[in-house]
Amino acid sequence: MATAVSVPLDVHCTTITACLKDIARADAAAAELRHYTEKVEAMDSEQEQDPGQGRVQRNREKLQRVRHATSITQACARDNVGKCLLKTDQLSHTAEEALMVSVKALSCMVPDKNVDNVRPFQDANKGKEIIKDNNGHMSNQVGTAP
Repeated sequence: MATAVSVPLDVHCTTITACLKDIARADAAAAELRHYTEKVEAMDSEQEQDPGQGRVQRNREKLQRVRHATSITQACARDNVGKCLLKTDQLSHTAEEALMVSVKALSCMVPDKNVDNVRPFQDANKGKEIIKDNNGHMSNQVGTAP
């Protein structure tokens, strides 16, 4: 059972790690885009004083390449985040299976407790909104947190 649980968890961990790397690449690309956008804007305002057209044109072309690369990088990051979010149910199921096996294994150590009828947890709050107030208290209804 350990392999049946550890392999899916390792897959999720690897997927999340790759997703975080994609997000970091997208953030770096966005920073580079901001840099070149500001640089070209500054050059455009300076161009009136210094007609160095070649330098401005090269930076505009570089800005276009960076803009294109940034949009691709951000789209890939969004796609991977979406894939991670879609796997949350599968991850919850895997964690539930691991917990149930642990409960049954621990019950063997306490012979007077019968857990043969143990069933998966039911989420009583599924579909209900959980509210957290400023003090960290949680409630499933607005205004009822202590």
